[in-house]
Amino acid sequence: MTSPVPFTAMKYGELEAALERVSNYYPNSDIYLVGTSFGGNYLMRYLIREKHSFNIKSLVVLAPPINVTRVV
Repeated sequence: MTSPVPFTAMKYGELEAALERVSNYYPNSDIYLVGTSFGGNYLMRYLIREKHSFNIKSLVVLAPPINVTRVV
């Protein structure tokens, strides 16, 4: 691990930087997101909780954990 900051699922800075870069390269294109498992949960929470100005048209999630704090 080379970063002083461990991954946290509650921060969206890197995701927003990637979306901004894609939007800058392709300003007239729609963005479609796909997430599997925890990535799907992460993207769902981002779209529900955060304000964004990107041209996101759709999200597909595959097998996302809905309640990650519940112990089975």
